[in-house]
Amino acid sequence: LQELGEIRQRGYAIDREELEYGLVCIAAPIMNAIGEPIAAISCSGPLQRMTEGNISRISEEVTRCALKISSKIPY
Repeated sequence: LQELGEIRQRGYAIDREELEYGLVCIAAPIMNAIGEPIAAISCSGPLQRMTEGNISRISEEVTRCALKISSKIPY
């Protein structure tokens, strides 16, 4: 529950090898017009390339894209 709160606070989730060894994934929710999550967008890559600097940059881009898509969802 604590981690879910942190995910909501920052606006994206990070999967560090939880699904598959050597894979890192960053995902952000796509919301409908009343703020309910209806989908998600993500970016995955190998652990070697998903450095903290890259995670920071990619998370900003994934979150930006999710917000842009969310803004286009009709009522």
